[in-house]
Amino acid sequence: MATAAALLWANYAGQTYSGFWDTEFGWSRLGLRMDGRHWVNDALMTVFFFVIGLELKHELTQGALAHPRRALVPVIAAVGGAVVPAAIFFAITWGTDAVSGWGVPMATDPAFAVGILALVAPRAPAGLRAMLLAIATVDDVLAVLVIAFGYARGLTWGWLAAAAAAAVRCPPRSARHMCSDWAAWPGSASPSPCS
Repeated sequence: MATAAALLWANYAGQTYSGFWDTEFGWSRLGLRMDGRHWVNDALMTVFFFVIGLELKHELTQGALAHPRRALVPVIAAVGGAVVPAAIFFAITWGTDAVSGWGVPMATDPAFAVGILALVAPRAPAGLRAMLLAIATVDDVLAVLVIAFGYARGLTWGWLAAAAAAAVRCPPRSARHMCSDWAAWPGSASPSPCS
């Protein structure tokens, strides 16, 4: 519903749609005043990927992807889902200025993927949902890495180091629930300012 409403709004009242997303709101005294796009990209998506990460952690430790061979399948699928669209884009745009955008079609939108699955197959097996989450997330991580290292003007290495440190804060012990899930918040939030 939200997607359909946004498409209609953008196509029939494009100026007001753009104006809405360009409007800044928040708390200036706390340094939290941003436009709508940044609130979605830097705030809401952080929460979304944190929740997705918790679901994947559960599936990888005691769910449908707990076996290494089962976990390898979505990783291979995600690599293919990133490489094939990039190769097709590269082949079609070869010799034009647009070829430099080959990294853009690599990304999968996990939010849409999860939403479509919930809409089309609300009673889908848990294994299917876990597989889709893993494919979409790994694919998205690969695309973010390509965009960060291939397209960014510069990386903030301090934030990148903080994200890496947070990611490895609990090695395999997390599989035995030795780490609190809430300790993952720094790792979820820190990649945002890296590029």
